[in-house]
Amino acid sequence: MFRVFVFAVVLTLVMATGAFAHPPQSVELDFDKENGVMTATISHAVSDPVAHYIFKVVVKVNGEIIEDQELEGQDDEAGLVYETVIEGLTAGDTVELTAYCNKGGEKSASFVVE
Repeated sequence: MFRVFVFAVVLTLVMATGAFAHPPQSVELDFDKENGVMTATISHAVSDPVAHYIFKVVVKVNGEIIEDQELEGQDDEAGLVYETVIEGLTAGDTVELTAYCNKGGEKSASFVVE
């Protein structure tokens, strides 16, 4: 009986911890082909962006990592805007960005260059 009680307590704590962690709600990508600038608007609503934030962004082109950037926080309680220059893209290339929460979870978005 004691084991069942301990298991229930541990399970409750694990589930409660997960309730405070959540992936970004959305990732929206915009690409300025003329200048090669990709802008990612990452929505990640948190109450304390110093303790709970987007900590890493990974950019891939055609499945190959071209950028793996660790961040120190997000812009504000709503999320962040991330910009990067991607040179040498041609029509048909697939670009993917994945944003990672420091408390757990991730969200990706992608587009195909026209």
